[in-house]
Amino acid sequence: MTESTKEWTALGIFAGIFLLLTVGEVIWLGRRAWATYGKAVVFSLGTNIISFFFGSIISFVIMGVILAVSWEGSINQMRAGEFTLWVLLAAAILITPVLLLLTKRIFLWLLRMASGSTAWAFSFWASFSLFLFTIGPPIAFLYFV
Repeated sequence: MTESTKEWTALGIFAGIFLLLTVGEVIWLGRRAWATYGKAVVFSLGTNIISFFFGSIISFVIMGVILAVSWEGSINQMRAGEFTLWVLLAAAILITPVLLLLTKRIFLWLLRMASGSTAWAFSFWASFSLFLFTIGPPIAFLYFV
């Protein structure tokens, strides 16, 4: 399998799982009577696309800063040094699921679908399961194939 084919296959795996989990979220919201299916589609697609789009951009910028500082060599003059890199790396990894969590919670409130601890619990589990299941399999595919 060529590198180009592997990359396109990984992208297809990501897109397929993203679509399946989004449809699953719509069905879950509709069956729980939190919203009509139309409102659930708007909620699910809106929060997922907005969060992944902006989260990816922010992660890309953070990784670009890490790369620039590392190539330039000024990382050696930083007081915190390696600790700074670990904090930036953690921020780059966690920004998308945290943004997804907050976006889902805000949209639940704006669309008047749910409130209280159940809304926070749903936002947490929907966000982190979507992030893990859409990012994990493509990475595993690229690593093992």
